[in-house]
Amino acid sequence: MREPSDELSRLLEKFRAGKLSEQQLLESMAALDGSASASDADRATVRSGDEHRCRARVADWLDAYRAAEQSGADTLETWADLSGDAALVGGLRTAAAREAKHAALL
Repeated sequence: MREPSDELSRLLEKFRAGKLSEQQLLESMAALDGSASASDADRATVRSGDEHRCRARVADWLDAYRAAEQSGADTLETWADLSGDAALVGGLRTAAAREAKHAALL
């Protein structure tokens, strides 16, 4: 079974290569997030005191989220580099900076 962060990386590669639309990426990420939610067994594990496993899952999820934020920043920067519209470039760079800041915070 693939880890959620591996699956997210695969989805982002497909998106960057143009094999997935933005909508398909968002739907796939939502499905991935749903599959990564805590099961009854996971909740029982946490209740039994195995906090290390729970922390590792949270850390993996946060790392995947950070990767998605950084991917968004990279995509927006590339778009800005390729755009000839100065007004659009300014907005794209602002959004890219915001996404990069989110990634840095995570």
